[in-house]
Amino acid sequence: MKEFATRFADQLESAAKKIRAQTVNRAERFTLLAAVVVTALILIPVILTFLSIALFRVVEALTNNEAAFVIFGGLFLVLGALLWRKKNNSPAK
Repeated sequence: MKEFATRFADQLESAAKKIRAQTVNRAERFTLLAAVVVTALILIPVILTFLSIALFRVVEALTNNEAAFVIFGGLFLVLGALLWRKKNNSPAK
């Protein structure tokens, strides 16, 4: 009778482990992934903004204020022209 109780307890424990692996562990991985993605979506624009401000300040320190605006304005103008050109190109079939 003692062996039956031990076997029954082991089977209950293995069933509980299997159910946990199929439910709770998957939900835990999804929650962790969602938290990382949300954090990245919030932090990436902030980091890019601070980096662009820092880069502008470095260029401004090396040149004067007007030259820094001309350099960055020119970069954005060239980037915008390239993106506009890419937008107007129809895909080759």
